[in-house]
Amino acid sequence: MLAKSFDELHYELLSTPHHHGHNKHLISARDTEAPTCEATIEDKVLFPSYSTDIGPISTDNILAVLRDQLCNNTECNPPIGIKSGAMVVAKDDQYSKCEISIGLTDGVEAYAYRQGDPDGDAKDECTESFNGMIQIIEGQVKECYLVGSQENHVYQAGFRALNAHNASALHISQGKIIQDTLPSDAKMPDSNSTSQYHDSVFNEKSSPDSKTPIYAGCVVGVIALIVITVTSICCYKRKKAKKAKRRQRSGSQGKKKKRATNMSSTLVGSESGRSWRAAEEV
Repeated sequence: MLAKSFDELHYELLSTPHHHGHNKHLISARDTEAPTCEATIEDKVLFPSYSTDIGPISTDNILAVLRDQLCNNTECNPPIGIKSGAMVVAKDDQYSKCEISIGLTDGVEAYAYRQGDPDGDAKDECTESFNGMIQIIEGQVKECYLVGSQENHVYQAGFRALNAHNASALHISQGKIIQDTLPSDAKMPDSNSTSQYHDSVFNEKSSPDSKTPIYAGCVVGVIALIVITVTSICCYKRKKAKKAKRRQRSGSQGKKKKRATNMSSTLVGSESGRSWRAAEEV
């Protein structure tokens, strides 16, 4: 199978649904698992990392974040942590197209495009397809595409010229322009810098499954609060009971002491009387 150029591919992706809507299938299933890649800007070098609201992120991890957002989110929502002016989301309900593009300093944009919902087996295929592209791109200014094994499924990602009007990007065809860019960052991100996005954020923030740990944490917190409250009340009652017992003991001991003192006085007086009488008799 001869690899299609990007212009030919995009013509099928963008033009065919609008001008040939009666066609049952937009594009046939692939007969190869290897993505087709090519350089987009000659002699262009990307910075090692770029600044986001969450911290520095490498070029490969930018594509990984977009991969996770497209493959784990059927709603085509933008990832968090990227300033809104530096990112555009373009989507088309016909054939479930979704493209997320992020502007980078020095006239480059990172992007990822998915056609077809990532449901069932398509979800794993989506992730694997983008993984293969990221390994080939390796931070270079190039882009790759791969036709999925299911009808009308296409995946595309990479780096290209920022808002280039001669490019057949979905956001350009819809008149959406990236207004800002992410600046380069001198700090080298950790090798697992996408983990901070993976855990709560970029993938399925609005998904019920992603909220399960939050709900579980709330339940555990409430139970812990109840246990602490009950324990505190029990301790308070126990201390109060002990204090009451001490008061009772101290009161009874005081009465006994007073009674003993009175008895001593009486005995002393009696003894004194006897000694006086004894002296008089003598």
